[in-house]
Amino acid sequence: PEAAARLRLRAMATFQALGDRLAHLVPHGCDPSAIDQAAVFDTLAEAQLCLKRTDPEDVRARQRGVEDALLRITCGGWAGPAVRRSASDVLSVLFSVGNAVALYSCVNEIMTHVTAVPERGSASKPNVGCGLTRQGAARIGAMECVARLARGEHGPAMSGSAGSLVAAVAKLLKSTDGSSAGAGRAFPNAWALTPDGARALRRC
Repeated sequence: PEAAARLRLRAMATFQALGDRLAHLVPHGCDPSAIDQAAVFDTLAEAQLCLKRTDPEDVRARQRGVEDALLRITCGGWAGPAVRRSASDVLSVLFSVGNAVALYSCVNEIMTHVTAVPERGSASKPNVGCGLTRQGAARIGAMECVARLARGEHGPAMSGSAGSLVAAVAKLLKSTDGSSAGAGRAFPNAWALTPDGARALRRC
C-alpha cells in the first residue's frame, strides 16, 4: 500500500508539473510567434503517457486548466499539424481518464471556432500557410480536433455535434471561389479559405 501511494503521489506531481509547463508555454493572449512549438510537442508527448498512469481523481482536479491550454493549441490558428494533432490526442485521453462529462462543454467551445462568422476583410489578413488566414487555420484545427476526439472513442457522445460540423465543412468548401454573396455584394474569401486552404481541409 505504501509503495502504491508513493507511485500515485509521483504521478500526480508529474501531471501537475506538466499542466503548469503547458500553461507557461502557451499562456493566455501570448504572441504565437514567440511560442516554442518543439517544447510544446515534447510536453504533449509526456502528458499523454503521464495521463495513463495518473489516478482519475487527480486528473479531474487539474483537468480544466489543462483543457484550456490544449484548446489554445488546437484552436489557436498558430500550431503546426503535428502539434495540433498531438494536443487533440491528449485531449481525447484526458476525457477518457478524467471527467468525461466535461467533453460536452469542450466540444461546444470547439464548435464556436468551426462555425464562427468570418472576419470582414479576411482576404487581407496575413497568410499563415496553406492559403489560410489565422481564423481559417483556427477553424481547420477545430474541425481536426473534433474528428480526432470522435476517433478516440468519444464519437457516440459527440453525435449531436455532427450536423453542425458537416454543415460548416460544406460551407467552407463551397466558398473556395474566394467570394460569397451577402447583402447584395460579394465579400472576398468569406470563410477565410482559398483553394490551397480547401486542399488542406480535405486532407484533414
